[in-house]
Amino acid sequence: QDQAIFWLNIFTVRQPAAAAPARRRETTPADKNMYAREEVNVGKLLQRLPKAVQNSVLADTFIDECWAIFKRHDPFGREKLEGQSLWKALLEALPENFRKAILSNQYGWSLQQDSVYTFTACGRSGEPSVSLIKFPEYVKFTLALIMHKHTATAKVLDCKMSLKPQETDDSKRKTKVVASLGPASWSEEMIPKMIEAGTNIFRLNCSHRRGGDFERVYPLIRKYAAEMGKKVEVLGDLQGPKFR
Repeated sequence: QDQAIFWLNIFTVRQPAAAAPARRRETTPADKNMYAREEVNVGKLLQRLPKAVQNSVLADTFIDECWAIFKRHDPFGREKLEGQSLWKALLEALPENFRKAILSNQYGWSLQQDSVYTFTACGRSGEPSVSLIKFPEYVKFTLALIMHKHTATAKVLDCKMSLKPQETDDSKRKTKVVASLGPASWSEEMIPKMIEAGTNIFRLNCSHRRGGDFERVYPLIRKYAAEMGKKVEVLGDLQGPKFR
């Protein structure tokens, strides 16, 4: 009986286990931080390129040049590039000054990933590839993405770039900055910070004045303006024809 059970177990045809359902790839934090393709206005951003580069990129011959470069990096005729081959082809197709800036890491090493993953709308864990037909469009998209994230001189566009010398120097800046003072901002800590940030005129709202408020705040404005060597005016805002 034991032998019969032994041979029965050997020759029994077992049903294959059911295949596990395919797991859907979860969105990673890196995916959420990626640019969306519709965020990059290619046509408008290409107009910001230097004139010589703009003319070469928008010329009719640019497409044929890109296709010739693509075919040199596609020896097996797959009409599809990915990974290192795609990166080399992209570098060769880009204008010389942008290529040098990329190779010297002026745009950061994430540029290739940002461009290819955004262009193909492929997640970070995917395997993006670009076809022969799409390659000229991909080169233009990469240039537009560079202009979207960086200036032509490879400086990252951030809030500090808006602080130009003629905007912070009172002797050169024509526009005056008016800042309203209130209970949340007329402390001894905030007033010098607001003057340093470029405030030219402090507005005091007389409608919300309580006894002794302005008598305390006005000397502080004069004190810190003199210490910081800034010319700061004070504006009293009255409510209609009333005198408070």
